[in-house]
Amino acid sequence: MTVSVVDTATAAPTAGVTTFAASLVGATAPNALLWILGGDKNSGTITQPTDTPTMPIVLKGTSTAGPADQVTIALAHGTADGGETTISGTVGANIAGGQLWVAELADNVGTGAWARWGTVTNETDGADVTSVALTGLAATETGLAVAAVASDSVNTQGTVSWTSSTGHTFTVRRSTASGGGQAGLWIATAPVTQGDTVSVTFARAGGTADQHSGFMTVFARTVASANTGVMAGAARPATGALTGTETTSGTMAGAATVATGALTATQRTTGFLAAVARPATGDAAAALVDPATLAGTSPVPVGNLTGTQSTPGAFAAQAPRATGQLTGQLVFPVIEGEFAALAAVAVGNITQVPAPPTDLPLRAGEPSLTATWRAGSPAIATGWRAGAPEVR
Repeated sequence: MTVSVVDTATAAPTAGVTTFAASLVGATAPNALLWILGGDKNSGTITQPTDTPTMPIVLKGTSTAGPADQVTIALAHGTADGGETTISGTVGANIAGGQLWVAELADNVGTGAWARWGTVTNETDGADVTSVALTGLAATETGLAVAAVASDSVNTQGTVSWTSSTGHTFTVRRSTASGGGQAGLWIATAPVTQGDTVSVTFARAGGTADQHSGFMTVFARTVASANTGVMAGAARPATGALTGTETTSGTMAGAATVATGALTATQRTTGFLAAVARPATGDAAAALVDPATLAGTSPVPVGNLTGTQSTPGAFAAQAPRATGQLTGQLVFPVIEGEFAALAAVAVGNITQVPAPPTDLPLRAGEPSLTATWRAGSPAIATGWRAGAPEVR
């Protein structure tokens, strides 16, 4: 049980006495203090005790026939500062005598402020009855349900019972014995759990029928946090439905993130070691990208290799490989009067200017020499055109 009754006190102010007070042994801070009265007919203006400043419930009846069809019940509560004994309030009228119950409650779980976590009431409409049903209370916190019923006149009390249709066990805390026309007050409590629906019916079998009003409410201290005890640095559990995406937080530094969503055509793997090529992404159809090859080596060809292959990363001093088809002309210089041997047939023409012979007649113009080469010794045909001769 989280909430318990620590101490109680009762009083029965006689007719005409407007002070309703009862004394506890001495309250302990920060326990809850309750002040509940039952008054004959209409008790007029009620002033709650200073120790119980909150008064959320005051019921006097809904009948418009006047005080004869009414009964008063009220609840006030507060938090003890420590040492409180006499809890005292006043009423405006006490026709035939009234009843009072004062209680101290303790909560060994909650650490916040005291509060009420669900309330139901049943206020008299003036009819004479011997039972009151308090049903359908929704407990929004685990605590103590306090049920109270007041009657306009007790006369014959009869056999009192508290019957819960929701299986809760109620303990009787206050009863009023048979007597005259003074008001009667009966109180019972039951532990409840957060989420419970609580119902109880008060009955006086064989008792005097009269107007009755009652209430039931749950008391407990506020719990500081709904999710306590999580270790520092730990991730909170996932909340809500996980649909389509799974998030993994707190992975080790340098580790690859877990894939999110559906893996259809692409799989991505991050976090490979330095200098290791990444695997292909997407459909590997015509191209393979390998950007992370070792320093100094040429990249792997990119794209389709149709007629050209380029290797830009060859070693220093090496000639690049030929690109494209080699067609057209080759030009060779003369080497000290001899011609370089050709390894193959050169397609096209080679043009050069050799020294002119000295026994040929000179004609105005510039000499021109055309040679057609074959593998081995060249054949030379010369001819002169107008221009200045050049002698070497």
